[in-house]
Amino acid sequence: DIIKVSQLNKKQKKAISKHDLKKEATAFAQTGSVEKEESDKQAMNMVIRADVLGSLEAIVASLHDLENEEVKVKIVQKGLGRLTEGDIDQAESSGAVVISYNVPVSPNVEKLAKDKKIEILQYSVIYHLLEEVKKRLEAMLSPEVTVTEHGRLKVLAIFRKEKDAMIIGGKVTKGKAVLGAKAKVLREDIPFGQGEITELQQNKVSAQEVTEGNECGMKFSGKPLIEEGDFLEFYSEVSRKKTLK
Repeated sequence: DIIKVSQLNKKQKKAISKHDLKKEATAFAQTGSVEKEESDKQAMNMVIRADVLGSLEAIVASLHDLENEEVKVKIVQKGLGRLTEGDIDQAESSGAVVISYNVPVSPNVEKLAKDKKIEILQYSVIYHLLEEVKKRLEAMLSPEVTVTEHGRLKVLAIFRKEKDAMIIGGKVTKGKAVLGAKAKVLREDIPFGQGEITELQQNKVSAQEVTEGNECGMKFSGKPLIEEGDFLEFYSEVSRKKTLK
């Protein structure tokens, strides 16, 4: 059980070394860098065949109009007339989807595509083609995340450490502690870890939130590196799917 801080005898805990703190802070900071790299433009590779040059040019221009700062269309091969086995081979080597606009697909090419697990999308209306590509590009977009800050707590006691969690107590110094919120861990104003508040109690009673000036106990689910004197900053995130214009 989580017990009110003021009712427990606090034991001196050995703080992690400055070297370890720097190591954890660096790892935490690099998380943002990885996310940034992963958010670079993603490409949907395509092989396109159309019946006439005018249609092909219109399709290519319209596909590029769908692009934004996160996703793009990469046309690895294009041409006029029937799909060829070479188109299927190119699609296989580049991980592309094949677009066939107003051109027939021969049984041999269809069988080859099936054997190689290459998707052929056949259309006779450009609008329908664009709608499908737009849907696929939108599925590649990273979600739009809205962050709401809730409050800050000073850690006054460490009650128990588990493999991937800690039972801690502290005092809310700003805003409020919220059950289910994410928590950033800071030491000397340096962020070096994060987790989630999966249990929250005030005066031995389960609580949804604890407001500024009050003490509370909580279960922090995350890497068990918190020590007395650290601060937790509580926040929540709401993700929303992005759409293309």
